[in-house]
Amino acid sequence: MARSRFYRRRRTLLATMVILVGLGGVFVRDLVRAGHESTSAEQSVGYSFSALARGVQAQSDQMMADTQDLVVGGSHWNRGAMKSRLAALGAVSASLIARANQLSKPNVSTLLQNSFVAFIVARSKAVQVVVHEVSGHLDFATDGAETDVPSNLEAAKKSLGAASDAWRRSELRLSRQPGHPRLPPAARVWNKVTPEALVQLLTTPSLQPRGGVWISAVGVLPAALPSSSGTLLLLPAAPLGLSFSITNTRDVQEKVWFDVSMTAQGVGAPGSHFSGTVEVAANASTAITVPNVTTVAGERGHLQIQLRGQLDPSKSSTRSFAVVVTADGKSTPAALG
Repeated sequence: MARSRFYRRRRTLLATMVILVGLGGVFVRDLVRAGHESTSAEQSVGYSFSALARGVQAQSDQMMADTQDLVVGGSHWNRGAMKSRLAALGAVSASLIARANQLSKPNVSTLLQNSFVAFIVARSKAVQVVVHEVSGHLDFATDGAETDVPSNLEAAKKSLGAASDAWRRSELRLSRQPGHPRLPPAARVWNKVTPEALVQLLTTPSLQPRGGVWISAVGVLPAALPSSSGTLLLLPAAPLGLSFSITNTRDVQEKVWFDVSMTAQGVGAPGSHFSGTVEVAANASTAITVPNVTTVAGERGHLQIQLRGQLDPSKSSTRSFAVVVTADGKSTPAALG
């Protein structure tokens, strides 16, 4: 009886041990499988980041090279080519900032990814500084200034240098991730982008705005009577309708200051003065109407219209007329152009 009980206990113990060993094997198998799956997931994230970052970095390398070509070789371009290149660089730099910011997830290494994003953003903002400085000096209209960019080229290069150094220190962490993903070294192509090179570009004669602003027509209502050149023979009118046209032959919008003075002689001749500013679109004209110009019969005087543009204030356009107001108003009117 005792031996039978012993054998039963022994079989129970052996069965329990078999079950425990089996369960332990399953646990170890699941643990190993989970480890492999975790490593595989980390590898996938690392490879995904490196593939996306590789594309962003390659586009960034090309953007930096194109910007250096613009600064160094842009003196051989005309204004149309320069304007289109600047617009393209502005668009690329903005798109790269957006693409880089999307690389913060999924997370490979927060420090690593933040360093890469900061590096690409610093490159893009440095390019935007060049775009804004050249566009501003050459009077190219822009879609609006980007915010939070360095104040000048020296500040941009300093910020870019710090971001580049931080990324070079951080990118070693990428190769230590599961699967050892890597990025090629970022191209160093901005050594020729200097304040001196930028000044030389901005003073290139072929890139300066051409043309100017001038008075293209003068009109009065009632229309002037036939008279000698340089004289306005006017009918008495209260008030007199006086207008003139400003033509801008530049390829950029121009701010124009104008001044109109009507000096008169004789009793009861009040004279008048009118001045102001107006924005005239590129290769366009605009009309100015002078209010409250009064005349009296028999009046004699002098009318002068003068204007100057913001881009070249040393040059002005002037039209002057001797003014005679008829006493009887019986002559036949004729248009004045």
